[in-house]
Amino acid sequence: MVQAVAVGTSTITVTTHDGNFTDAIIVTVSAAPPPYTPYTPSTPYTPSTPSPTTPITPPPPAVTIPVNDGEVEVPVRVRGDLVTLNTNTALIRELIDTADEYSGTITFDLSGLDVTEVLVPRAAVRQLAEAEAGFEVVLPTGIVVFDAEAAQFLGQTAQNNNIVIHVSEADVDDIPDGFVAHNVSINAGNQTITDFDDTLTISLPYDGLIPVGVWIVGEDGELVPVALDADFDSETGLVTFTTDTVGVFVLGYVPEPAPTDEPPVVPPQPEQSVVRLYIGSTAFSHNGVPGQLEAAPFIDTETDRTMVPLRHIAETLGVAVDWDEATRTVLIVTADGLVTMTIGEQLPEGMGTAMIVNDRTFVPLRFVAIALGVAVEWDDVTRVVNVIM
Repeated sequence: MVQAVAVGTSTITVTTHDGNFTDAIIVTVSAAPPPYTPYTPSTPYTPSTPSPTTPITPPPPAVTIPVNDGEVEVPVRVRGDLVTLNTNTALIRELIDTADEYSGTITFDLSGLDVTEVLVPRAAVRQLAEAEAGFEVVLPTGIVVFDAEAAQFLGQTAQNNNIVIHVSEADVDDIPDGFVAHNVSINAGNQTITDFDDTLTISLPYDGLIPVGVWIVGEDGELVPVALDADFDSETGLVTFTTDTVGVFVLGYVPEPAPTDEPPVVPPQPEQSVVRLYIGSTAFSHNGVPGQLEAAPFIDTETDRTMVPLRHIAETLGVAVDWDEATRTVLIVTADGLVTMTIGEQLPEGMGTAMIVNDRTFVPLRFVAIALGVAVEWDDVTRVVNVIM
């Protein structure tokens, strides 16, 4: 009898029918392997496409700029229109020391670079402010000078942020032909610094007629006088002026020369008498002869009226003005009679009220025309007033 066995190697026992013989043998049983079936994937294999590699942009090369007339070289990095000063504590200390020997002001000369703005690191801003060191930034588009007080104010206002100083040309609508505009901005982090406790000195390129005046574009787009007697250097082509605010500046021709310390040359008196006033400036002229007011005309922002100093205009035109302190009344003696007005009371024909500013009586321009019997002209672009008798 033979036992059934599975495929593989097994030990079985063989026994005869009569039981006379019993023995154990080893039997190897083989079976044919199952047929081979090749693997077929359910989804055809698609080789992956390698993703494009982003090229690594190397940092801009470091260059150096001369500082303090070349006494010290400062490394900078240029990226587009921005140049960054690479300074450390020791280098700023060296700049301060050489500035004391040179001119008292640290001059960063960036005029050889094709840039419009410079980043001053926060540590340098703080160190300059603590040392009460003034500095100037010379860009190819203009120059901004911070004296010691302005540098201190900048350091306090920056609140441990980097400073970016920007100077570039600007587009301003409706300015006369020959006028140019420049944008000057100072940013500390996300903060734009516009007003300074102390003055800045700014120099901007100009190639128009002289004498030249400087205005700043106000919040409503109006031109507010900054300097109607700005200095122009014919060799550098720069107009230099001082200001306590920055923004968009407009430079252009001022038809009347600025007052000087030289005795004026009195021209022949014309048949008309013309007083020319400049809003925001104490400069004025009478028949072309320059002079100085004690107080500057201004725009009353609440009423949008042009306010002018009455006494100086009236007396320049030969009209007597008197003041009654008890009733706070102004008395104007004209060829046609007496005109009176009381401070704070409404003037006739809805002309507003007169007011006292710094001990000077200011009246609306329209009142001057009626009370003195004169003609007035207003240039909305240059903010110049002509009073003609």
